[in-house]
Amino acid sequence: MVATLVPFLLVVALLFGHNRLNIGSIDYVMALLLLSHPVYPLSSSFNASLSLALVVVSGPLLAYLTFRTVWPADARRRRIHLTDMMLDEVSSMAAEERSSGRHAVWQARLYHRLLKLIQSVSRSGEPLPPVTSGALAVLAAGNAIQSLQQIRKAQPGTPTARRADLALQRLTRLRQQPAASAGTLRRLADHLQRQEHGAAWNIDNAARSIDANLEFFRSGALRT
Repeated sequence: MVATLVPFLLVVALLFGHNRLNIGSIDYVMALLLLSHPVYPLSSSFNASLSLALVVVSGPLLAYLTFRTVWPADARRRRIHLTDMMLDEVSSMAAEERSSGRHAVWQARLYHRLLKLIQSVSRSGEPLPPVTSGALAVLAAGNAIQSLQQIRKAQPGTPTARRADLALQRLTRLRQQPAASAGTLRRLADHLQRQEHGAAWNIDNAARSIDANLEFFRSGALRT
């Protein structure tokens, strides 16, 4: 029984010698000893041993699937995941009315994700300006959405409210059509400036920020 285990134990030397596999080598040895039951005589039946083998293998497999889908362990995929969450949040904000309290929660969540994104990029050694500029553009879009919702609520049925509603509809597809969303916001900002409306600057700032970061909103900058 010991002789049959020796070849599998010697494989650990090869795993330890590889710089990308040595971290998991101890896990391999522990799983091997759990599955082998090096005692004599064997007390488990074949079905019990098979069940134990499936359990030991399914645990790491489940963890792998979780990290692939829920929270990726790879630094690049984490950055993409954070970017996706920020952009999806903006689209959902534009699609539904939110109270000022909910907007404060959104801002706090966005600031947290922004800092995590910048921290991740800093550690990777990649250039920061594209990421910081894109993240601040997302924040500008969120502030513009809040202004648009206030306009729609304060002036129902007016041409300005209809323009604000159109801009919000565009922003629900910000990731798919960032240039069109920026154009709609720019035209509304010009309209509001002629009326000397206080929200004109917020909306114009969002339009300029989106225009300057089209690739970020398409998520292409972090996927390449």
